[in-house]
Amino acid sequence: MVSLPSIQVHPRLHNINRDMTEEQAANALKPYMVTPRLYERSQEETTLRAMYVQVVIDTFLCAVITVMVYTYWRFQAQDRLWTRALVVAATVMLYAVTIYLLWFLQYFLVDHFGRHITFFETTHFAWFPILDSICATLAQGYVAHRAWRLNGRSWILLVAVLCFLALSFGGAVWTKVQLDSYDSLLEALNARERQPVTLWLASVMGANILLTASVLRGLIRNWDQWAPRESYIARGARLFLESQLPATAVSIAFLVQIRVGHGSLVGSAFYGIQSNIYLVGLMYSLNGRVRYEAGEDSSMDLTTLHSAENQPSQGYETAAPYVAPYDSLPTKTSTRTAGNTKSSGDIEVEGAAGHMLPAPVVHGGRGRGEGDPSRPQLRDRQWSVGSTWVGSGRTEPKPLRH
Repeated sequence: MVSLPSIQVHPRLHNINRDMTEEQAANALKPYMVTPRLYERSQEETTLRAMYVQVVIDTFLCAVITVMVYTYWRFQAQDRLWTRALVVAATVMLYAVTIYLLWFLQYFLVDHFGRHITFFETTHFAWFPILDSICATLAQGYVAHRAWRLNGRSWILLVAVLCFLALSFGGAVWTKVQLDSYDSLLEALNARERQPVTLWLASVMGANILLTASVLRGLIRNWDQWAPRESYIARGARLFLESQLPATAVSIAFLVQIRVGHGSLVGSAFYGIQSNIYLVGLMYSLNGRVRYEAGEDSSMDLTTLHSAENQPSQGYETAAPYVAPYDSLPTKTSTRTAGNTKSSGDIEVEGAAGHMLPAPVVHGGRGRGEGDPSRPQLRDRQWSVGSTWVGSGRTEPKPLRH
């Protein structure tokens, strides 16, 4: 027996009654349905629940990322131009995905209410892989730059990561083309060809794994140059893993569902949230630079740093500190002094925002290659916080405790 309350019945269909079988109801509804095939009630309800979960999670993550973007501009408005441009692009993609998802739900539940058109067409559904791939490329591109610097500017690593990201984007485009070629989503779900979606998800997973391994390798390889070394290793690794593991776990779960859940639309919940997971990791990494430089005082948060920024400094020009922990830590590459580059073996301390970290020996400079002969050389645990110079030999109070 077919449950009529689950089907939107046209008022003119007076010949339909509750005593009809599913086959009889399908034949009667055939002229008014996009396809004569009816979904089983259990599968229909499961799919609708997955779509609702997708919207709820996406809206929540959109609010979270909005707060993180606000925090970034509040404390790091003077960051490098390319990093600010990356944040702007990520913000645009965040709202693009959220607005498209809300429009998609309206298209399904308002414009075509009761017709279950989403189960049969693929035109609008096919755009989600491309939107997801763009967000993943933005987030992983930032991490790739950090890994490249941590590993002595290894071009092999950078090219390998870019190849993975290019394959992922190509797989996303291929997935859209393949979905457009099917007459209905039912046909796509039952198709045996899963190469495009596998390429799309497996490539981005490969980039995640490669970046995770390379960053951890860079942290361990240079650990003898930092003081205190244990603190840098632990905090840098923890911050990186916290930003990378959620996106990697979601990609693995999505791929497993695609390969195992044959003929199911439950995996549609991943389409709208995977991109936001990547953007959360990106903004967490950027904002983590502020908390990271707060030093060993783990109780300090962004509000504390903002308060310290406005305190009198007795001649010091203070600014909220921020630094990218796993790319601006000293590595054995080169040191820029007065616009020149010294030979390998020196310590590079230029951070993502031009800030300097404690190193065994740090030569004078402003952190962006603009040396100042009037500045003395900085040694031991000396810091550059914004435009504030804090040396271990000074007796004046420091803006922040390091």
